[in-house]
Amino acid sequence: MLLLLLIWALVPECFCVAVPFDEAAGSGPAGDPPAPEEPVAVPPLPGGRVARRERPGKPAPTPESLPWLTVFELQVAARSPRLAPCFEGVPRPGALRWSAVVEASRGTVSDHTLEPVLGSDSLDAAQRACVLEVLSTPAYRLAPLDERSTPPRVSLVIEF
Repeated sequence: MLLLLLIWALVPECFCVAVPFDEAAGSGPAGDPPAPEEPVAVPPLPGGRVARRERPGKPAPTPESLPWLTVFELQVAARSPRLAPCFEGVPRPGALRWSAVVEASRGTVSDHTLEPVLGSDSLDAAQRACVLEVLSTPAYRLAPLDERSTPPRVSLVIEF
């Protein structure tokens, strides 16, 4: 009997008493949110779609060529006798795209990327280390220099 009294005391009274809806406050019992209203249709803008106007074209700027790029390519080509031992034991000829950031004032290259092209086999770790060593040292002597604030990224294809 004591258990029934305890349960009866814990049961909230809201199940037994109906609370009327307060229309002035726009809420039901205990601040329930108002019922959703019908969406108001927004009239379309007058005139519909805006007519297309032709504007004069702006030509794309042509990038400035690097004044030392030809000298750099010649110095990379001159390293081919030193590069040849890096490719000993390769089963077939191939091509490799080398891209690097070139600091022309110091003649250094960094941030190397080596990618096989045209279905060439990839290099193993020893070949990769050898190629990067030959292409990085000694420093390049590049002239004439330009006034760029950041070193450009240069890509060359090396065939072996």
